[in-house]
Amino acid sequence: MKAADLDGQKVLLLMIDRSEMDETGLAAGTARWTDGCLEVVLPGSAAVVQVRSVDVEHGGFPPDRLSDLISTKAIMHLVEECAEGASWCVPMFISRMPEQVETLTCIFAGMASRADDVIRLMMPPKWPNGE
Repeated sequence: MKAADLDGQKVLLLMIDRSEMDETGLAAGTARWTDGCLEVVLPGSAAVVQVRSVDVEHGGFPPDRLSDLISTKAIMHLVEECAEGASWCVPMFISRMPEQVETLTCIFAGMASRADDVIRLMMPPKWPNGE
């Protein structure tokens, strides 16, 4: 998906602070494409998160993939609640976590970053009950 195509759509941000790599902040907001830049406006505040096009286009994925990437089944309901109505999910590094986030610890089975700081999420092994 091209970043510009998200204009006006709900986007789930999976924000990771490099100083707290075990924590992921989840927040969904409305994407706004302005002057070649994507911003996500978080509801209930004036908080705006700048999103790099490369994160959207090379690290992003549709919300139906979330269940394949989350390592702990017990938190899936929280992740799904945050993603409700979102058309795209974008994992990204962030320098300062906004206040309007749901912070979860160790939610991904595997995560790597490319030289350009694009995050790659990896699928966990299947849960013991086969789900």
